[in-house]
Amino acid sequence: MRIAHLSYYYGTKNTSGAPIAATRLHRALLDAGVDSHFICVRQLEPGPNVHAIPPSEIGKRANYLVTRALWVAMRALFGKMYMPNWIPLPGFSKLIHELRPDVLHAHLIYQDMLSFRQLEEAKIPLVISLHDLLSVNAFAPYPANDRRFVEGWNKENTPWMERLVFDRKKRFIEATAPVFVGPSEWVCRECRQSIIGRNRPVYCVPNIVDPRFVYDPAKRVPHDHFTILFGAFGGRASPLKGWPDLVAALELLPDEVKRNTVVNVFGESAEDCKAGGVDIHFLGKIANGPDLVAEHHKADVLAFPSRQETAGQVKVEALLDGLPVLAFDRTACADGVQSGENGWVAADGNIPAFAAGLRHYYDLFVSGRLKELRLRIAADSVNRFSNEAVLRQMRTAYSMATKSAVIESSDFPLDHRSEQSEHADD
Repeated sequence: MRIAHLSYYYGTKNTSGAPIAATRLHRALLDAGVDSHFICVRQLEPGPNVHAIPPSEIGKRANYLVTRALWVAMRALFGKMYMPNWIPLPGFSKLIHELRPDVLHAHLIYQDMLSFRQLEEAKIPLVISLHDLLSVNAFAPYPANDRRFVEGWNKENTPWMERLVFDRKKRFIEATAPVFVGPSEWVCRECRQSIIGRNRPVYCVPNIVDPRFVYDPAKRVPHDHFTILFGAFGGRASPLKGWPDLVAALELLPDEVKRNTVVNVFGESAEDCKAGGVDIHFLGKIANGPDLVAEHHKADVLAFPSRQETAGQVKVEALLDGLPVLAFDRTACADGVQSGENGWVAADGNIPAFAAGLRHYYDLFVSGRLKELRLRIAADSVNRFSNEAVLRQMRTAYSMATKSAVIESSDFPLDHRSEQSEHADD
């Protein structure tokens, strides 16, 4: 089976979560012997079977200027940067004709990477990754309390341009009949409830994780203080990562616990300080997996007070290294976390409950029982998030996409995309 991934960026450095997940999936499929290809506009690092288009720098620059001009016009006219995927990507149709993939897997295409019409005309089974909810919502990747994407949009509740984008995406999904894959139960549930995504197959498939996230008890660094790890791009800066909620929970801890607790923050360089009566140390930007693995082995729990997540890769990486995760039950922040088993889940906004989780694991640390628990968390997480487990689920989604295309399009050209495809190798 030949897979072609679509993402504006290729690479795992200096980019966002969606391109990183797409790049890792492409590489994992290649390692597993699958004929995987990657179509992008910006290739940030070398890689096998990567096709960057437009092929010339002049073409890339022209494409960039045209798409950004549309964004600026949208903001000037409507106050928002609507992304309707109107502009075709030069060279895409020619490349697809040459590759003749069995499945197109769209990851990050909602930066006007290419037009919906190009994907419709390709007539190739389509899989769409739900790295956010832009596939089923007009503009906002995280609609929060705006439920128009579920309840319906009309002249009374939606401006005309936003209605146009909603309607175009709905027609696009109806025309291409894709299979959706999402990295969390929450985002899959939102897709199933949406007007655009309902009645489509939706699979919950975790993102591929760097295989270097493996817990090794021999690398555990002994320490006297209960160590909480918190981290994100920019550290405390993002309002979505919930740093104030963690500080509020620290303030509720008994003074004795505060004196014997430290918080290590990665993703930010700053002078050490106190917050909530607890010592805060800043680790700076951690640029690679091994360095973060080392910090996991120095910590006792991961505080994950995020307010909005589609999956939470930081959470998954911590679980693979045996770290209990403390989270609030909001969006996908607590997906995969069970209180007392591999972490602690507090109701949305319940700061005392989050503080109770910190106290619970502090007591386990003091008693010495945390060591055995970490071994079990790591073993359970490997079974759920290993590359083998993820690829097995992803192949099911790819198979469903090809079968769904056969059922839903009687004039679909099947010569090279049947189960006996000339590219089939799995």
